[in-house]
Amino acid sequence: MKIIYFTGLLFVLIFNAYCADIQMPIIGDDLNIIIKPFLENKSTFIKTKVSNEWVDSTIFISDIGIINENINVGFRLLTANKQYIGLVFTGDKNTALLDIDGNGILDIEMENIFIPYWIFDNDTDTDIQTEFNEMLSCLRNIFQSDEGIIPNNKIWIRYNELLVEYQNGKYENSRMLAYRLWFYSAYGTDYPYVGKACLSSLANLYLRFNKTWPSIILEYLCENSLRIGAEDDATTYYHVLQKIDPEFIPGKIIGYRITKDENEKNQIIEMLKKEHPSHWLVKQYVN
Repeated sequence: MKIIYFTGLLFVLIFNAYCADIQMPIIGDDLNIIIKPFLENKSTFIKTKVSNEWVDSTIFISDIGIINENINVGFRLLTANKQYIGLVFTGDKNTALLDIDGNGILDIEMENIFIPYWIFDNDTDTDIQTEFNEMLSCLRNIFQSDEGIIPNNKIWIRYNELLVEYQNGKYENSRMLAYRLWFYSAYGTDYPYVGKACLSSLANLYLRFNKTWPSIILEYLCENSLRIGAEDDATTYYHVLQKIDPEFIPGKIIGYRITKDENEKNQIIEMLKKEHPSHWLVKQYVN
């Protein structure tokens, strides 16, 4: 995984800064309003570098910058896949503001940048590709196994083979789903609220073609909800997971983690120790 870190060195090759004494953008600002002066001055965009392993995931930066000379801070626009994704500050401030969910509003400020999941959309998808369902199946089997994620495991190897094929553009159908699945795995833990938006998008897109969510997506939804303190959401997802995949061991672990009833918690502990003593999650949370 590669992440771009924006420093002053990045802007050596960028010219024609447009100077103005204006207020700097903040979280909650409308990106569509911010881009107007760039469009009026016919700003073009310069390729920087690929931000991750996906062949068409390249970030471009505007050749024109807007600078507040009073505070020595400016900003330039960022695009990816021909869509505006946010802006990066220059001068005395080296952070970026990104539109995480594609609604045109700047949502988050961070020191590094990644391409948001929403730039990969394809309204022409009519079904879920077999290879994407195989990816989900691989993840489900990995989480269900006693060992968990092991680099030399055949299932893990197969999952990564499919992922690379999606990254290289071999499959168009379900690519927007594959990117979101990869995106959550890459960034969801470090940026849980970004992960929440990504998972919600992934889950909703999946329901375009299927009536139920796969167990691994529900597991991710439970885990992410607990990570951000949304225990009610985690409980809701857990009950759905129990209905569609009651033998899924990670789901049983979620049940142990969310229950407030000590008697029930103890019963789950005894069941897990008896039936799944060697499972990696049981060892992590119970033993």
